Amino acid sequence: MILNRCFVVILMSSMAWVGTASVSAEEIVLKEGTQLQGKVLRITGDMVLVGVPREDVASIDGAALPDAIKAGAIAPKFKVKDMAGESIKIPDKKHALTLLKFWASWCPYCRGDIPMISEAVNEFNSQGFRVVGVSIDQDVSALKTFLESQPLNYPVVTTVGESEEQALVATQYQVEGVPAYAMVNAAGEIVWSVSGSLNAQGIDLASIIKEQLGQ
Repeated sequence: MILNRCFVVILMSSMAWVGTASVSAEEIVLKEGTQLQGKVLRITGDMVLVGVPREDVASIDGAALPDAIKAGAIAPKFKVKDMAGESIKIPDKKHALTLLKFWASWCPYCRGDIPMISEAVNEFNSQGFRVVGVSIDQDVSALKTFLESQPLNYPVVTTVGESEEQALVATQYQVEGVPAYAMVNAAGEIVWSVSGSLNAQGIDLASIIKEQLGQ
């Protein structure tokens, strides 16, 4: 397996923490007799972490699961301030397309995608395309230092701050690792999403944007 992103959390998926091998399993039986179909992600001293296929889960604590973040789904709404103090919201009818880039300054795959993202902003900004970087950096001072050394041509929102809504953006978009991307149209619909490095996967971002803009 070739890594193309940095894992940060586990959200009921087939992924495991970096450096931790998952254990193949088709059936897990609890002491009370309940049977689970899934995969053992990790075994610790007092816990067994199990990945259950999303389609098999009816509810969690009585609440239905939110829609998966994929093309055709409605994008979770938010309104926050970027690091320059400007308002950023989804949906936003002023922009035909918004590419949300979930990233971290310490992630080499995220940094590797910056040139492609910047080129897309330069090429399509006048046509209603914008990029919003959503940083999961916990050390905001380190993020600021990075941005000073490598200024970006798009706004950055940090998930560390006083606003609860700001802190939940990455969670709402079910980000498991960075980089991760979700493209949202003016109506608030997700039209494209992908996890992992664009460069490493050979993704032609310009072609995707042109297609969504009807070119």
